[in-house]
Amino acid sequence: MRRNLLLLLSIIFAISAYSQNKKISQATVDKILNVPVYLYSYPIQEYEETGTIRATWSAIASGLDKSVGISKRTKELINKAKNKKKKGKVSDFNAIIIDPDDYTATLILSSDKSSLNADVKRVSGVPVYIYSYPIEEYEEVKEISATWSALGGGNSLKNRVSELISKAKRKEKKGKIGHFDAIIISPDDFTGILIKFKE
Repeated sequence: MRRNLLLLLSIIFAISAYSQNKKISQATVDKILNVPVYLYSYPIQEYEETGTIRATWSAIASGLDKSVGISKRTKELINKAKNKKKKGKVSDFNAIIIDPDDYTATLILSSDKSSLNADVKRVSGVPVYIYSYPIEEYEEVKEISATWSALGGGNSLKNRVSELISKAKRKEKKGKIGHFDAIIISPDDFTGILIKFKE
């Protein structure tokens, strides 16, 4: 009887932890040029892929050793997608999912056009919010700056996010900053706000 009770309690705690963990990984995404942008996140609602846009300028910028920020890259991708749609070269879309490795965009047609809900990706166990904000209440722990302010020189966004999180974890381990649960990264200057969710 006691063993069954312990098993039941373990299951309840596991379900509760999973539910809380799921909430922490949910967000509301921003619209850029009136298009919802999913970067380090994916729509919760069903969607179909309608095309892909490649960032031809990223290779040029890298070759010239020029920095191109996240905001600029995102706007150029969206404008390129809109122009192609106008010319009939891509199908209809109402949102984009950006790949952080090569910054290409997958055009999608969402089943719920008004929904901006998303599941965010984790890096080293830390939920990453770029162009998105948590649905759960939180408090700011500390702002952390990168030693670089924009993308360029052949470094991928993925590498830079990993570096920023590693820096934050090192500071937390050394007691230089308090405990944090997630990070909100600014696409303009690539500073990160470390946050802690309210219980």
